[in-house]
Amino acid sequence: MSRGADGFSGKAPSATGPSYFRQVSARVTPENRQLAPSVRFETNRLHSDAPVAWRFRQPEASLFWWETGFTRYDLDVDGGKTQADTASRRPFGLIPPGAEIRGEHHIKPDCTYHILFIDPAFLELRGKSLLGEPLIGFSDTALERSIRELSQWRDDATFSLMAEGWALQAVARIRARLDAEPSNAYASGGLTPAAFRRVQDYVCARLHESIGLIELATLAGLSVRQFSRAFRATTGRSPARFVHDRRLELAKTMLLRSDVKLTEIAFACGFSHAQHFSNSFHRAIGMTPSAFRRRALL
Repeated sequence: MSRGADGFSGKAPSATGPSYFRQVSARVTPENRQLAPSVRFETNRLHSDAPVAWRFRQPEASLFWWETGFTRYDLDVDGGKTQADTASRRPFGLIPPGAEIRGEHHIKPDCTYHILFIDPAFLELRGKSLLGEPLIGFSDTALERSIRELSQWRDDATFSLMAEGWALQAVARIRARLDAEPSNAYASGGLTPAAFRRVQDYVCARLHESIGLIELATLAGLSVRQFSRAFRATTGRSPARFVHDRRLELAKTMLLRSDVKLTEIAFACGFSHAQHFSNSFHRAIGMTPSAFRRRALL
């Protein structure tokens, strides 16, 4: 990996708290950075002829806008897998404080992205909060417009005031979006059996495809926030972890067949290539797919 604006940074791991880092495998050029007491606004350009490996965890709430040049992403979000083959139509990602994101971005090879870091203490003092789980892959034209408008104030003396006002409005907008569409799809705090069956069948039929949180919530007839809570109450896992585990279960079944290549298994289980599949499998199972196959076929 090469060092750039999002290069190797952050604290070393410690026993008393999480480490924070921003790591990419490509050249990142800072285009504009503006600081306010509670909001940090960055615009960066990225260049790479190959998929870009990315690893990120920060103490602030982080709103990403992958504005131009992104075609696909394959991300492990706090242990769960999130993909988008149409990144240009799902350009936003909301990452809560302390959440770890790692994976790959596929770009054109030049792209532009923005990050708005919001101090969680600023939100708490004003009675605002964000989801406790990451939300990757959503679109919002009004949010895009508001970020462009905020960008015009970067060199103004009142930027801090404008940025904090923007943060409160943006959080309220995202929360309203996530809390919309009340439903009766709960059962004892979780999903009804019918709703869970719909989601489970949908996931199992599409493990080779991109599966987003918004589409699963819509399938269950819930807002994203309601769905995340109800799904965890039903399964004991986040939706992302559930999908990730289902992909690995399918991979283990396919590995029992010696005639199926690892690349075929990777694609069938929703991974972009064999190396990404191998890395994710090793992290979860403790051995590579090849080693698992050798042991299983003894």
